[in-house]
Amino acid sequence: MRGGFGNPFDVTTASGQPLASDFTADIRRGLQRSGYQVTPVTVMAGSRPEYAIGRLAKTGAQRLLLVQIDAWKSDTFSGTQLFYGLRMQVYDPQGLLLARAATSGRDNVGANFIDPAGHAETSLPRILALKLELLLNDRSIARALKVAAPPPAETPTPEPPAAEPTVTPAPDSDS
Repeated sequence: MRGGFGNPFDVTTASGQPLASDFTADIRRGLQRSGYQVTPVTVMAGSRPEYAIGRLAKTGAQRLLLVQIDAWKSDTFSGTQLFYGLRMQVYDPQGLLLARAATSGRDNVGANFIDPAGHAETSLPRILALKLELLLNDRSIARALKVAAPPPAETPTPEPPAAEPTVTPAPDSDS
């Protein structure tokens, strides 16, 4: 946010939590609505991806989703600009990379000369949802998140009933 003379002020999340925590909550809710079981894992900012993947693997999940926030900064004076960089990777339980997608850029989010802060407050969460949906709906990410269902347990096919033994009387030898 910028004041009347253009001087910048820091803005925090509405929840008071770190931005990554809000991202995690949004991603978890979206995936759960789509039927996924989600176990969130949080790591310290600046942690190496290998460390994060190791922590994810300890959950025992069949698919590990790593989301990295490289940039998420908005600048609002009379209009709002969003500078962003997001990366998403899907790994198998052994840490093998299955898919990756990324989005980054600078978007003009629009302006509201009467209430620029209110405009940013309502616009930026919608933009976040769109960016996360873009990544989660990426063909390679969506495909990698689907865990192949185990083949159905084979039910033994019942043996056809054994034929009743037929006894044919031997021809009379007295004739």
